[in-house]
Amino acid sequence: MVYLSMSKIVDGAALAAKLKETIKNEVSELTKSGQKINFVAVAVGEHSSNNQFLEKKQQSCAEVGIEMRIVKLDKTATQDKLEAAIKKLSADKNVHGILLQLPMPVGLDTRKAIKCIEPTKDVDGLTYTNFGRLVQGHAAIIPCTALAILHILKSNNIQIEGADAVVIGRSFTVGRSIAALLQSYNATVTVCTKATKDVASYPTCRHYRSRSRCPKHINLCNGKIRCRSHRRRSKPP
Repeated sequence: MVYLSMSKIVDGAALAAKLKETIKNEVSELTKSGQKINFVAVAVGEHSSNNQFLEKKQQSCAEVGIEMRIVKLDKTATQDKLEAAIKKLSADKNVHGILLQLPMPVGLDTRKAIKCIEPTKDVDGLTYTNFGRLVQGHAAIIPCTALAILHILKSNNIQIEGADAVVIGRSFTVGRSIAALLQSYNATVTVCTKATKDVASYPTCRHYRSRSRCPKHINLCNGKIRCRSHRRRSKPP
């Protein structure tokens, strides 16, 4: 999670709509030149939240003119079968983007599967090539949550360079990528985990103190960002 101490409401949905319109125009130009963009999501088993995410992704793709299809493997699929499916898509010149829907069933190795994705088709920016380039400060395909936060900050003219940022959580898909991206813009970043002692002692995290003393701030974790007070919470994951 990322919080900014400021009294301002940011409408993430409005920013998303504007960005979609820009992407729609770019896709239209590519289509006119004879290029058709094909995006494939790979999912294993049935997972209610995964299905919802996939439906929303399909809807968003349809809105901007990108063709998206879902390759669904049975929950009993082996690691070899999963990797073979991803490698086949990576080798297909008609496929331009690949996403591995997470989480996967217990027993499957997520990182080994991600390694099978061709880096230039790595929509989530999670391959070692893209994530490594991000950490080193080079051009890369950036994980979507981190990129969304960067877009929100830039769209609201919030200066990142020299800013103090506290990222709560260090997950591979979110926390680590957000921290790396902010650092590449010369922010001073602190990453808090479940082992962090006294999270409330960090200036940007004072909302962890009693509710009555909680300042207003921006919560950049959800689609529509609100400026509000938060109840006291336990240590972050």
